[in-house]
Amino acid sequence: MKSHQFWLGPFKQKTKSAESLFSWAVDKGKNDPVGKNFPLPYYGYDEVEVISGNGTVCAGHYTEWLEERAPKIADEMKKRVQNYDNLFSLYCDGIPEDLYNTTYVQER
Repeated sequence: MKSHQFWLGPFKQKTKSAESLFSWAVDKGKNDPVGKNFPLPYYGYDEVEVISGNGTVCAGHYTEWLEERAPKIADEMKKRVQNYDNLFSLYCDGIPEDLYNTTYVQER
């Protein structure tokens, strides 16, 4: 499968991305290249963990990590990801520091 990488929704619905915020946030039951279907090797790397997005509007393997630690916060983040306006807004919420995406990176 040919893959094009992008954060936002594709111009053509046939196009899939392992970095698509929406694909990570919404389980459509399809073969999107996210989660268990993440393509390896990825750009030549055999081990990859992805964080797409910024601040409190993120997706990727980080979201799976967050679901294990704080399911409610992970669900709220998935809802924010589905509204593209949130990607261009200053969005502040009370995510504890130990659940930041930077903490995830530090742990990995």
